[in-house]
Amino acid sequence: MKKKLISFNAKDSAFQKTGKMINQNMLSLSNFIYKIFNQIRIINP
Repeated sequence: MKKKLISFNAKDSAFQKTGKMINQNMLSLSNFIYKIFNQIRIINP
């Protein structure tokens, strides 16, 4: 019975693109949370 191995060959550019997307997602999430908390503060002073 032969073992089937899965190999993953990724280049640095793929990791750089992923890193940029993660940074953009974190920025968008933090802006969203800021807006939500700002609305809560305005509604309930």
